[in-house]
This record gives sequence, C-alpha cells and structure tokens, in this order.
Amino acid sequence: MKPEVRAETRKKLRQTGDLEELLERSTIDTLKVALRDSVLLAAADGEYHPAEVVVLERIAKAAGISIDELDELYDWVTEGWHWLAKG
Repeated sequence: MKPEVRAETRKKLRQTGDLEELLERSTIDTLKVALRDSVLLAAADGEYHPAEVVVLERIAKAAGISIDELDELYDWVTEGWHWLAKG
C-alpha cells in the first residue's frame, strides 16, 4: 500500500461513527456479515472484552439474532481457532 493511501486509511479507521445510526441504515444481510466478522476480530486476542460483548449484542439485536444464536457464533469461532491451531 502506498504511503499516502496508508495514511488516509489510518485516518478513516480512527474516525468513529454513530453505531445506532449505522445499525439502522444497514441491511440484515450486512449486519449478519458485520456480526460474524466482529466476533472473529473480538476473539483475535484470545478473549472477549466486556465492551466488545456489548457492541456484539447490539449488532446481533439489530440483525434479529438471538442471544442463543450469538452464543453459537461464539462457539463456531472458538472451534475455528482450535482448528487453525491444529494446522
């Protein structure tokens, strides 16, 4: 990535948006993909921080995903990490 593109990307990543507005404007399909990817990212350091869980639950609610289904997603991610560790 070119330095100027990298600088612009970093700038955009630092900007925070209004989560509620984003949730309202997003389609269900988009929210489901965002939830999946967000759970993967939240798990990357080996633990789910309480603040991450709050955001994940808000995304799940907006996507029509129940807490039980969200728990299944957590389990799926954990299984994936174990699978990757085995090689």
